[in-house]
Amino acid sequence: MNFKNILSTNSVGSSVLRSYHLEDISKLQNEIELLRQNVSALKILLESRETAIGILAREKKNLYLDLTKVQRIKKKIEQQLLHERKMNSIYKECLLDAKKHILNGSEKSDTSDGVEDRGISDLKKEIKSKDQVIISVCNKYLKLKRYKRVLQDKFKTLQRNCGEFFRFVKMF
Repeated sequence: MNFKNILSTNSVGSSVLRSYHLEDISKLQNEIELLRQNVSALKILLESRETAIGILAREKKNLYLDLTKVQRIKKKIEQQLLHERKMNSIYKECLLDAKKHILNGSEKSDTSDGVEDRGISDLKKEIKSKDQVIISVCNKYLKLKRYKRVLQDKFKTLQRNCGEFFRFVKMF
């Protein structure tokens, strides 16, 4: 805009000035309205971003709390693991000591009477009989498991055939 033209006030330019002035006023009002719309849109955008930042802050806080909880649990599990390792190593040493003691004792008792040998042979026979019982039970379980699978397959086939039959019947 040329402000010198606007400021000049001669009688001929006065009517031009008024029309020019009205056009400028309407343009400026439109521009002000656009700026107000932009400001309101920016306010809405700012509010939505602030709420998003608040949500992110809450999520960050929850994640931090979960992280600390998991770290505590991890530390406890590591302590338990170390404790169990120590206990297992102690137990292993005790078993090895017992094994050595038994081996040393059995070397000394080789010269002893056959009563202990009969007791050991009786225990071995009992273990074999129990093993046979376990094997037969396992075989029965496996047979039942196979039979169950066969029955399930037959049931699925029957369901499929019934479904096809009812679809066929619905056609008529």
